[in-house]
Amino acid sequence: MPAGLVSGFVLGVVLGALFSEWGGRWRKTAVLSLAFCLLFVAAVLDQFWQTGFIGAAVIAMGAINNVFRRDGEVKVGVTYMTGALVRFGQGLAARLLGNSEEGRFSAIGLWVGLAAGAVSGALSFSYYRASTPWIAVAICSGLLLSALLIERRSVRSGG
Repeated sequence: MPAGLVSGFVLGVVLGALFSEWGGRWRKTAVLSLAFCLLFVAAVLDQFWQTGFIGAAVIAMGAINNVFRRDGEVKVGVTYMTGALVRFGQGLAARLLGNSEEGRFSAIGLWVGLAAGAVSGALSFSYYRASTPWIAVAICSGLLLSALLIERRSVRSGG
């Protein structure tokens, strides 16, 4: 099971990277479209095939790590809890020394987002088990719509 989860996550990262490249200027929309489809499949499979649900969800988790991919690499660490805490601590130390290190100090937002997602996910799973996969689909659809609007505006303005 652990090998399958890790393999599925890596497969998702590969698929997300491919979609990001193929998406060109629409890379976020392409990656989030893939994640949305995978989460939708996972939500449907959750009703009758738990292994399929887990597989599709794990692939989606790997794929979504490519949302912030640019020039062949991820520009923002989206799930690296310790890295975000290290950057936060370094930024805090820099502030105490009088240096302005905005990028490092703001890394705490990534960690808070990860922690909030973990807590809200656990609570929704505990109280609304049957709806939990559909909550993920709804959130992903909102992110997909946001990315589509942002990238559409960027393409129209020539950016």
